Parts: sequence; C-alpha cells; structure tokens
Amino acid sequence: MALQYVGLPPLETLYYLNPPFEILELQHCESITIRVLRWQLGKIDIRPRYAYAPPIKTIHALRLFTEEKYKKYPPYYYDITSKRLIAALMPFLQRPDYDLYEVTIHAVGSAPRKYFEIEIKRIE
Repeated sequence: MALQYVGLPPLETLYYLNPPFEILELQHCESITIRVLRWQLGKIDIRPRYAYAPPIKTIHALRLFTEEKYKKYPPYYYDITSKRLIAALMPFLQRPDYDLYEVTIHAVGSAPRKYFEIEIKRIE
C-alpha cells in the first residue's frame, strides 16, 4: 500500500496527551510490528537535550493503541513524536478499516536524518 504524507494540524488546535508517555525510539535497523486498535493525535511537552535548546518544547505526538500480542508490557500504546513518521501514517489511519492491518515501522539512519520505512499488511 503506497503512503502519502499529509500536513499536521497546528499545535494550538490539539489537546495534550495524558501520561504516562511511551515514546517509540527505534535505533538504526530496528523495527516493530503492531496492529493499531485506535489512535489519538495530540501534543506533549519534552525537555530537549541538544545545545541551546529551550527548557521545554511542545511537539506533535501520535498515540497508537495496540494489544498485548504486539507489546508485551503495559501501557499498550506507543507515542510517536517524529513529524515525518506521523505525517506518513496519518492517511492510513484515516481509513475506516485501519484496524484490519498490521503496520511494520523500520528505522533507517539516525537523528536528525532518520527516516522510516512503513509496511502495511492486511491481517488474515
């Protein structure tokens, strides 16, 4: 299934996601496969660690709820903070049948140039 990127809504229009946060951090060549049962687009505050960073920065976050089969420990969701990955996933998640598919996310490279390969496969 081919994916297309979409623009993200302004942060001011989004609600804050409730903690706890389960930030998805994939290293180069790591991947996960999940079935998305439901999702929530929102925002979270982070404390950047790079030089001259503001003490707190508000960013987009996409929470993907899944089940124990795909994530062995609670909470059974992942919070995605990569704008590039969020933008790639949103067109698929806006389909009414998104919960009938498994999504594999594979990380390539490292920040700030990291990108993600996404494979979507219908569950049989």
